Amino acid sequence: MTRKPYIAGNWKMHKTVAEARAYVADLLPRIEDVEGVDVGLCVPFTALAATVEACGDSGVIVAAQNMHQAESGAFTGEVSAPMLTELGVRAVVLGHSERRQYFGETDRALAEKVPAALEAGLQPILCVGETEEEREAGDTQRKLRHQVQEGLEKVPTERLGEVVRAVHETGGACVITADHGNADNMLEPDGSPNTAHSLNPVPFIVTADVAGLRDGGILADVSPTVLALLGQEQPAEMSGKSLLA
Repeated sequence: MTRKPYIAGNWKMHKTVAEARAYVADLLPRIEDVEGVDVGLCVPFTALAATVEACGDSGVIVAAQNMHQAESGAFTGEVSAPMLTELGVRAVVLGHSERRQYFGETDRALAEKVPAALEAGLQPILCVGETEEEREAGDTQRKLRHQVQEGLEKVPTERLGEVVRAVHETGGACVITADHGNADNMLEPDGSPNTAHSLNPVPFIVTADVAGLRDGGILADVSPTVLALLGQEQPAEMSGKSLLA
């Protein structure tokens, strides 16, 4: 079974409520004829309600960028799953590299957050990835296996398919990422995915069937691939070529 492509734009700490509404108003007409692709927006907490409202019944998935595993409690500055679902949020990013690097996010906490998100009806997007130092030391696979095992440890087997895992390769699908110039080749010579960091700062998470990707690619090919998945025409001034065969 071929996995449905999933394109999610992470806004990071950008966009006020007004800017979020304006962005969605510009985005929706551009993707209204797109079929066979799930499109998501990973939005700061303050703009979630406005983005959900602006997206309406368009089918665009609105995701939060983090959540606490508890339903409520003395956790100043945190947001819980019930708070998100009440707003109409449908997914949540968990374990992003910036959360791990700057805010001490641990695999142990993620082992609690992923099942909490599922229980609340949210789609967890579990992010895993090695640091540049770990990759250069040849420690990538061990690091990824550890993070995936820890993050999914408490998820019931029958619900594993509900977790979107942004990793090198998962279930016959791969993730194409742009990592601010660190990832030179998107695919190894044998066709296997290759990223310098599995999910460090990236503008898009793109999953697609490995068999549907051409063999070989460079960083500049990521944006053309996103446009191809959305059925949009590539501007003449854009370098690179879509990785879709």
